[in-house]
Amino acid sequence: MIDQLLPESGLLLCLEYLLSFCCQVVASIYSSFA
Repeated sequence: MIDQLLPESGLLLCLEYLLSFCCQVVASIYSSFA
């Protein structure tokens, strides 16, 4: 985990949010097909 105060920390948080959102979408789609 990189929890340093970097200028792009906001971008990293946004990417983490998008990644978790995509994982939830993929999981819901996969469960609907399973």
